[in-house]
Amino acid sequence: LSSSNFFAARVQSISSDLTALDNEMRQEIKSNIAELNQLATSLSLVNRQLGKNTKQSLQPPAILDQRDHLMHEMSKLAKLDFTFDVAGRVDVKLAGASDSTTFVKTNESKSLSAVFPTKPGSPIAIMFEPYGANINVGSLKGGAIGGLLSFRDDVFEPLRDDIDALVSSLATSVNTVHSGGMDQNDETGQNLFNLAATYRATNGDGTDYAGVTVTARDNTVEAVASFT
Repeated sequence: LSSSNFFAARVQSISSDLTALDNEMRQEIKSNIAELNQLATSLSLVNRQLGKNTKQSLQPPAILDQRDHLMHEMSKLAKLDFTFDVAGRVDVKLAGASDSTTFVKTNESKSLSAVFPTKPGSPIAIMFEPYGANINVGSLKGGAIGGLLSFRDDVFEPLRDDIDALVSSLATSVNTVHSGGMDQNDETGQNLFNLAATYRATNGDGTDYAGVTVTARDNTVEAVASFT
């Protein structure tokens, strides 16, 4: 029993650590995308200043330096495609994405956002909002954001799945042996580990939402809201 309690405690501790890491990655992705959106807004303002001249050779060097600095900072966050016009203004879209999802277009900028899946293991959707209608631009590559998405999809989620499978297999094997034994009431068929599914409600950032109680009935999930 002591070994079993220790095993259960370690599994719960690992689960808590993975949940904390997942929440940390979510916040970092949101923060980096917000920074990318801010840089895009600043670049559109620089484009507006560059629009006062018809040729790049006539542009003030300080404004061109500011443009290049913003492009450099944006490239740290994601792999991007830049397109210049004769005045030196720059359009920006995610590398490999459709031209219809250009999020810096001359004097205007649109926002990108991350939509996190409700089902564990599913990919994060990067959404483009041209006119308030979300368009999934697919995967985002390169930079800090692309690195986080790649780590989550290629390392973190497979690791979490492997741990789930390992724990489930081990607990099921122990239950199979244990259920063949007899308890103090001369009864068999008792499991050592409880593998019944449990449910919880979370906020958008992954934290628990205390205002909802979730229960399972007849293989369906039922959420019961309580308000105080």
